[in-house]
Amino acid sequence: MFFGTRNQERQNLLIYLIIFIVASNMLTPVVGTTNNRILLSSVVVGATLAASLSGRFDLSANDLAVLTTVMLVLNFPGQHAPAATTPPPPTKPLCDTDWKAYNGHCYIRNAGPLSFADASANCQHVGAYLVEIDTADENNWITQNLLKDFSCADPYQCGSWTGGNDIDKENTFVWKSSNKPFTFTNWYGSNPDDDQTAENLDCVEIFYLGSWNDRPCVDKRAFLCETNQKN
Repeated sequence: MFFGTRNQERQNLLIYLIIFIVASNMLTPVVGTTNNRILLSSVVVGATLAASLSGRFDLSANDLAVLTTVMLVLNFPGQHAPAATTPPPPTKPLCDTDWKAYNGHCYIRNAGPLSFADASANCQHVGAYLVEIDTADENNWITQNLLKDFSCADPYQCGSWTGGNDIDKENTFVWKSSNKPFTFTNWYGSNPDDDQTAENLDCVEIFYLGSWNDRPCVDKRAFLCETNQKN
């Protein structure tokens, strides 16, 4: 509460308000955005005007003009630099260039053509392995994202090696890298049909429509590599 004459009260009020505005100006990070600062200024001016109209303080129109001017000078948007912010760290790619991400893994189709053994070695050379397809969803994703653009009239002419094979035991198919047995299959027609031919059809390719076929491992085909996504 202020004591003294009315003029002293008015002078004290103006001094108080100026101190208040300067303090708020120094607390820019706390006050926040320019809109918040303008809102604060409006509240202070409005409160002062209300006090004047109620008769508690005898402020002239000139006094209010001075107060408003001070508010605008101290809170004008161009006078305050935006609060410094730390930019977020750059997002690391989940997969290397040309590889495609799916469900925690990265995939790529290599046109080759290479034999099954050479295709496996090529994948290992880049820290990957011949693809292992565990679910229908994964098979569908591979078909739509890696194979659909490589169609041909005869699907047997445009297959891609997977890691599937029954090299060690006939009709017991496993994945080359993990040596795990198949939990999902999508054989084309009557395949696998190794027991119906004199050839050794021990390695599994995938056609562009997503179905599978067993064929000689020495045949040269395109191939699919798979690896884990980066941390």
